[in-house]
Amino acid sequence: MKRIALFFTILTLVAPLVAKADNPLRIKAGSLAALKLGRGAISFDIDLSQTKYKGTPLYDYLEQANVDREYFDDNVPEMERYFAEKWNKKIGKGCKIARSDDDAKYYMVVVVKTLQLGSVASAALSGMGGASVSGKVLFFDDGEGDEPFCEVEVLKQQGTLSGSSVAGIEGLKWVFNDLAENLCDLVKHSK
Repeated sequence: MKRIALFFTILTLVAPLVAKADNPLRIKAGSLAALKLGRGAISFDIDLSQTKYKGTPLYDYLEQANVDREYFDDNVPEMERYFAEKWNKKIGKGCKIARSDDDAKYYMVVVVKTLQLGSVASAALSGMGGASVSGKVLFFDDGEGDEPFCEVEVLKQQGTLSGSSVAGIEGLKWVFNDLAENLCDLVKHSK
């Protein structure tokens, strides 16, 4: 019995670290090498217009679940701040997030297709089951037309804090923090 308890204790501690080790992002088309050089800045937007939560359009779900849409919308700038701060910290010599769109040579759109807020109980007990998003990230060169020069697929980006998943709106902030970190890893390893 003690061995089983020890096994589950170790599993609970190690699972979040193993889950974090694999980057859930894949380059579908193009290359991010241009961002590695740091010639110019990049601006970004988070696009929630196509987002679904449990198969229902996000804002319809929030209304059905009696979640205050204003509360959710008020937290989107915080999600953007978490993303921008992590990007600027992790990108090294690469392109930093621009202070305004006018200063940017590149433009990035994070298109969130599915969003999960997760379960607070599951995240607290097992370190898993927190907030996550999937979708794609499109990268555009400011003067090169409407076609992205790179598309990155987001398979299932979880948000973690100290190696454990975080649920709810707070968890979404950490999702975007971790998304920025994983994107920076892709940029650094681009050829």
